[in-house]
Amino acid sequence: ILAIHLAKRKRDPHAFDLGELAKVTEGFNGAELEQVVAGGLFAAFDVGRELQTGDLLAAAAETRPLSRSRAREIAAMTTWAQGHAKMAS
Repeated sequence: ILAIHLAKRKRDPHAFDLGELAKVTEGFNGAELEQVVAGGLFAAFDVGRELQTGDLLAAAAETRPLSRSRAREIAAMTTWAQGHAKMAS
């Protein structure tokens, strides 16, 4: 997903450490990953240089994904679904 958002903004995904970024952004949803890219671009632009992996890592560090901030609610929904919902195939 990060590669898609980088390419969408005319940045070569291969120029970034996507493996490290994937580790740091584990649990992020697509919209949160898009915000990491946007935040990194703003930070790089603010200092007058091209986007770097460090900009993305810094933006990720400033983001608290819903999977962490709403973990209790997600766990409750998962527990409820296990007993009440049919698995999609």
